[in-house]
Amino acid sequence: YLLGGLFVILLLCLIYIFLMRFLVGVIVWLTIFLVFGLLIFGIGWSYAKYKELNDEPMTATTLLESFTYQKKTYLALGIILLIIFLILLVVVIFLRKRIQIAIELIKEASRAISNMWFALLFPIVTFVLLVLVIVWFVAVALYPSSLLFLANNLQMSLSIYFLFVVLPVYKFHCLSVTLFFKYF
Repeated sequence: YLLGGLFVILLLCLIYIFLMRFLVGVIVWLTIFLVFGLLIFGIGWSYAKYKELNDEPMTATTLLESFTYQKKTYLALGIILLIIFLILLVVVIFLRKRIQIAIELIKEASRAISNMWFALLFPIVTFVLLVLVIVWFVAVALYPSSLLFLANNLQMSLSIYFLFVVLPVYKFHCLSVTLFFKYF
């Protein structure tokens, strides 16, 4: 399931980057309006929950339930969401020209990324290489710990651990980053 989910996320990200090339303005403004809509929904839901609850205390079994049965919780949540909504509204109103500039920058970045598809695959390559290093790390860490004579000599155990695990992992990471920037 994990690898399948990883590839589904990868495809969704590639589709998103492809769509950003053509629909960046629509996506950015839609995202901003959806955030506003979510905040308005949260404010309305908090207000409705505030009006629904009575002032009489209810019995709660956990600390979380005790907060969900209090009117003050929903009043505070509604006020916090309203303040966030107003701050974001003022920011969007006064910075709409900057948002347009950011949209143009995103368009250019998506054009640049569409010419360098391998740059999108570098995190996947890094992930696979790190998984291999972790597997190697576990294998090397378990082998010396299974030897009885190394358990008695802590200094020798730490030396072997550093020599076969820490040092190669550091060198491997430096080598992978160097090779990526050298060849790609």
